[in-house]
Amino acid sequence: MAGNLYDLGEVTGLKLLDGTLTPEYRAGFALPALGTGGTRATLGVSDRPLFGTIFKPNIGLSPIETADLVEALAEAGVDFIKDDVILANPPVAPLALRVPAVMDRLRRYQDRTGRRATMAFNISDESDAMRRHADLVGLQAFGIATASRSLPSATLKAEAARLGRELAVLAGQVPLGPVHLKVCSTFDSAVEIGKFVRAAQALAQALELNRIVVLGGQPSLGRHCVFGTLFAVASDGAVHRIDRHPVMAKHPVTPMAEADLTRHLRALGLGSIELHALPTLRTGQQLPANCGAVLCDALEETDISRLGTLFRDQTDLLLVGASSVAEALAGPPTPAPAVCRPCHGPILAFAGSRSGICDNKGPARRAGDCRRGHVIGYDAEACPACTGLRGGG
Repeated sequence: MAGNLYDLGEVTGLKLLDGTLTPEYRAGFALPALGTGGTRATLGVSDRPLFGTIFKPNIGLSPIETADLVEALAEAGVDFIKDDVILANPPVAPLALRVPAVMDRLRRYQDRTGRRATMAFNISDESDAMRRHADLVGLQAFGIATASRSLPSATLKAEAARLGRELAVLAGQVPLGPVHLKVCSTFDSAVEIGKFVRAAQALAQALELNRIVVLGGQPSLGRHCVFGTLFAVASDGAVHRIDRHPVMAKHPVTPMAEADLTRHLRALGLGSIELHALPTLRTGQQLPANCGAVLCDALEETDISRLGTLFRDQTDLLLVGASSVAEALAGPPTPAPAVCRPCHGPILAFAGSRSGICDNKGPARRAGDCRRGHVIGYDAEACPACTGLRGGG
């Protein structure tokens, strides 16, 4: 969460002890494909912490020298080994030579010891070069990060069209598989800002995809879509219709005033859209074929699995939704256990979330005062085991 921030002279005296992301914030990002449990199962480690490192030095080493260092790290018991961010495809150690050299050592190590160590290569480059690099390391999926949620509608449409054209070139060279436009699980979007429908239309046109399919729910995050109506759990544990949700109904930029997602998507410009409702989904019927857009209900995680079966059989779909789309295609994530460390000494709390937890009494309420520009310090007795702060920022 902080990385080498503490190398800066102004903050060398600070130490980050713990941090928590609110459900509302986390819902805006894709969840890990494997999660903690899946990662441990892949590595065969269940009874100890996992250990990872970014190997150094990195610039100037030959492919063989890099492989020597990676092998030494694996022998020392490291589970995850990663290229440094500044090491990409240098002339002295190009990926075309570095990847085979490193992977040969790791495979030999696994054959000899039975223990698996993983290597993450930095393949950053121009789009065509990244595709070649991905082929080297056996990439199964890739994502493109944008600032789309904060972009004006016209800018967002132009950016999506540009990305679509580049992806179309890539699709002419290698099958892309499912294309997923990641949006927030609460579908908050405004006509002027973050209008993801425009991005979906531009991508579908550039990639010649005939249908836009919107997955309306994500049960793993407490988002449920029933007969086209979106419900979401709040920090108090109660489930609210999205237009009555204590946070999303009052979002400062993109408040959700409409819970009927078909009406909401039409207002954003999607036009004709058909509903693949729960009864239809659960009887095993295929997605509607003669329409430009489909909204799919999802109440329970079994519905996500059913939709995954439908999605994998189609090749003309642009899938729009939260990380529930990834869950449908690859299976549900393994939840990580919540960890709360005891507090020792003074605490500096800053809460930037609109979560209702900031309105609670006690330490969390005082942390909530930070939204008005105040910095509040208090001791451990005011916050035993950090309970009042978890979820607050």
